[in-house]
Amino acid sequence: MKKIKEQIKEHIFVLTSIILFLILTIPFVNVLPYMDGNIDFVQTLDFYQGGLSQYFSNWNTVHPPLKLLLTTPFYLIFGISPLSYSVLGIIFGIIRIISIYLLTKDLFGKFSGNLTVLFFSIYPLFIANSIFSMRDAILTSLIICSLLFYKKKNLILYALISSLAITTKETALLLPLIIIFIETIFFLKSRKLNIKSFINYLSLFIPLVVYYIWKLVLNSYGKNSWSEWIFTEAENKDAIFTIINNLITFQFINPYSEWHWKQVIFLNFNWLFILIIISAIFLYIFNFKKIRLHKDTGNIKVLLVIILFVISYFLTVLSLQTYTIPRYALPVIPFLIIGLSKSITVLKNDIAIKTTGALVFVIILISLFYSADPIARKIWGNINIFNNNIYALNDHMAGNDGITYNIQYLLIARERSEMIRNATGNELVSGYCRWILPDPNNEVKMLNEFKLNPALYCVQIR
Repeated sequence: MKKIKEQIKEHIFVLTSIILFLILTIPFVNVLPYMDGNIDFVQTLDFYQGGLSQYFSNWNTVHPPLKLLLTTPFYLIFGISPLSYSVLGIIFGIIRIISIYLLTKDLFGKFSGNLTVLFFSIYPLFIANSIFSMRDAILTSLIICSLLFYKKKNLILYALISSLAITTKETALLLPLIIIFIETIFFLKSRKLNIKSFINYLSLFIPLVVYYIWKLVLNSYGKNSWSEWIFTEAENKDAIFTIINNLITFQFINPYSEWHWKQVIFLNFNWLFILIIISAIFLYIFNFKKIRLHKDTGNIKVLLVIILFVISYFLTVLSLQTYTIPRYALPVIPFLIIGLSKSITVLKNDIAIKTTGALVFVIILISLFYSADPIARKIWGNINIFNNNIYALNDHMAGNDGITYNIQYLLIARERSEMIRNATGNELVSGYCRWILPDPNNEVKMLNEFKLNPALYCVQIR
């Protein structure tokens, strides 16, 4: 009993963060799938009913199938429901919280880990995308886990988790490519060639082999990598080809990348957090101090990987000419929060650290429930949906899924669910018809599956 109490005290910040995350997400697990969350739901349904054949048959281009595979057991055990669909996102949310704590603690110490996990557990973009088990949220969890095992030099588990990330979404390819690049430099620099080190080096290529196998599966069904909703002159080219072409022809700066980058910098008070990080860097330089790491090569490698990953992600994924949906930035947000937490510890005065930490926590909490960032309002303007005043990202190349950046999105989704479930006839009357049935073809499939009225339609009122 004493050991249990000691463990609880030792990890009180992690436990508190998990509880906060569950409090914020569990109330929404019975919400009907919405926006891209509903498209993904229909895909899981196709896979559950007919495997890869039906999945490939019903969709022009597809992402790798890990989400579909992991959702299937929940459907088998609990039946098909909004709960069994969203529970995967809750599980990965908890994994995300634990892994980012362990990674930050290993890099910068326990105090930075405590701050990181507390901020991370309530960060608006992750709360909004944990429900419906969105691929980018799952991907981010696996990227953090991959880095953690890479840091611990457990290359087998790193290769396994990184492979799972790649079978979640193609954008995960960046991480193993960067790690291979870093490890090659250190491998050549060490000049210590033996069988063990060579085998370890070869294990880094396992995720790429897994992606190659996925490509073979796609080819066997006559499919290509993801190629829909890419707005370039070159037709029938997949996302990877477009990204490489952007880099070669210096087209990574384009209207889409500008809106993507603005979201990372200015959405949900990120600009304030970036200013804190920049101030901390200058403070270190001014005082001629170095960031104190647990001095080992592993830390240096992980930090280099993180830096290169963030830069590469901006120049590749966030430069792709597609809808500028906020969740696409999820894989780089953890490193913003880690940097923010470490920056707060630069303040040597205990009162200053606690005050700044509390202020950041309050600001994140405000941005979770309200679209109150004055700079974001200036950039994107506002729109009212079901009495939620939110940033109008949907009017700036983000499409309808532009509203998926804080808990207001989940409140909108819940209001819409209640309207659909409470409908007594075929007709709904609302001032928000655009947001009730935004994707009729997939909405009908969802309504049929949940034994709701598939003939439902909405009459717009002013």
